[in-house]
Amino acid sequence: MRLAQLIEAPKVFEGNRTALASIYGFRTICDVTQGNQTTWVLLGKHKSDGQDYDMYKKTKGGWIRCDKDGHPIGTKISEEQMRGLALIKPATTYCNNPIEVEAEALTALRLGGATLARFIAECPELYNIVQQRDQEEIDRVYGAGWMRDINGRVVRRTSTSEEEYRQFMAKAQAQGEVA
Repeated sequence: MRLAQLIEAPKVFEGNRTALASIYGFRTICDVTQGNQTTWVLLGKHKSDGQDYDMYKKTKGGWIRCDKDGHPIGTKISEEQMRGLALIKPATTYCNNPIEVEAEALTALRLGGATLARFIAECPELYNIVQQRDQEEIDRVYGAGWMRDINGRVVRRTSTSEEEYRQFMAKAQAQGEVA
């Protein structure tokens, strides 16, 4: 039974890709500069026109702010600059599309230790989203009473494991407030 559940585990992340994209701060546009091709854009945390968040599309060697039709506005920015401008800050600079953002975030969560602490400190909003999705998968595969520990392992939920995680979280969040 467990093996079949593990094989089915990735399906928890399937479904409406547009809804998934919006969770991670992405949207699609019909990019007229690319022959009306559907293009992912990453939403920025600023609202230049007072109506909607700034949109950025991936270009060769960086990102560029664009309008609703994909026309460039302004100058190209680096991967690191884009990470800092994103509405939902990605775990790494590899943030070309929402699937990659989720994959990088899940990796940081599941590696545990210093990688997890840095992820919590730098990207608290993304951490909360991905941690919830990961826990839903754990519940579905293992059943209630399991959790991911600070080392990235799935362990039985006990008062000791929960307290260890709470202390780890408090320390990581405090480091984020200092950064």
